Amino acid sequence: IILIRTDDLLSKPVKGADGVSVIGPLVLKAGAKAIEIYATPNTIKVGDKTSGEADKKGFIHTVEFDHPGSSLQYSQFINDNVNENLMAIVVYPDLAFNKLLGWPGNPLQLNHEQKDDEKEDSNSVKLESLFAGDKIIHYTGALPSVEGSGA
Repeated sequence: IILIRTDDLLSKPVKGADGVSVIGPLVLKAGAKAIEIYATPNTIKVGDKTSGEADKKGFIHTVEFDHPGSSLQYSQFINDNVNENLMAIVVYPDLAFNKLLGWPGNPLQLNHEQKDDEKEDSNSVKLESLFAGDKIIHYTGALPSVEGSGA
C-alpha cells in the first residue's frame, strides 16, 4: 500500500470524464516521496459505502489492513502520520489498474490499534475519508517514488 500526504502533491489530480479515473500520474513536490507500507496480504480490505442525505449522497472510502510486529520504523510511521491528510494507492498486481482512495479536500485519516499478546504482535490500521465524496478512483498512472518508512 502506498500512502501520499495530500500536502506533498504538486497539483490537484485531474479526474477523467468518466469521474472514476485519473488522467496522468500523481505528481509530488520536489523532494517529497510517498510512503510504502507492508500490509499482511489476507488482511487488506478496500471499500466504499454511500453516506449522506437522500439527494446528496457520496462515498466514504476505507482501507484496512494489518502490519506485523513492533518495529521502530512502523512506530515512527504511525507517530508521523496520525494527524496527516492522506491518499492511498492499493496496488493490484493482477488488475490493469490500482485503486486510489482519498482526495485533496477529502483525505483519509489514519486510525491505529496495536496488539501484543501471547497470540500475536500486530497492528491494525484503518484509513477512512472524512466526508462523503466521489467513488474510489481507478488509477493507471505511474506510481510515485516511495520511501519505505512504514516498513
